[in-house]
Amino acid sequence: MFLRRRQPGFTMLELAVTISVVVLLLTLTSISYRRANKRTELIMAAQQVASTMRLAESYAASAKEFENNQNYNIWGLQLDKTDGHKLVMFVDKNKDGAYDPATERYKDILLPQQVKIANIYYSDGNKYCLTGGNQCQSSNDCLSGDSCEAYRLLAGNETVAVTFVPPNPKVRFCQGGSGNCGSAAEDNIAWNEPWDSIRLVLTDELNNSVKDINVNFFGLIDVR
Repeated sequence: MFLRRRQPGFTMLELAVTISVVVLLLTLTSISYRRANKRTELIMAAQQVASTMRLAESYAASAKEFENNQNYNIWGLQLDKTDGHKLVMFVDKNKDGAYDPATERYKDILLPQQVKIANIYYSDGNKYCLTGGNQCQSSNDCLSGDSCEAYRLLAGNETVAVTFVPPNPKVRFCQGGSGNCGSAAEDNIAWNEPWDSIRLVLTDELNNSVKDINVNFFGLIDVR
């Protein structure tokens, strides 16, 4: 009497377990890929903002005219936390250091849907307690758990106009909307904010990652 040899193979339970493991691995890989792709979008958005600032700076350095008017050659970028998904490149026609949306808009820079301006910080040469806000020399001058930082969070009107004045070009920072920066002053442009640099923080709302864009009064622009 001959016995039938059992053919090698998988049981239904083994197949179910194997398929479950494969599906789990594919799901984890897909999630990691999407997160990496979103981080790439944040990096690209930060580079786009920085390159637009450099473009405005180069336009001012070459005294590029707007609307064929040689007096319209001060270029800038409007940063607005309240409308954090959009920035505006503009021409400061009236030389007041601020942005007038009715007459000075050049073009909009739209950020990806999940990327926005989270905060704007400024530096005026002093150090401040990050939470308390008072001036300090070190963290010892601040409350326990607070830190002493060179940048201070912008309060009040969370809008800053960064303008580049030819021919150098000189960099001007102006907080607030149109008309809030005074009348014509040094170099025929108002400058009421004695800041030496600003830091623009972009955030990805999906994975909470951030990118910093720093601009100083020398016109150096970098992404961190």
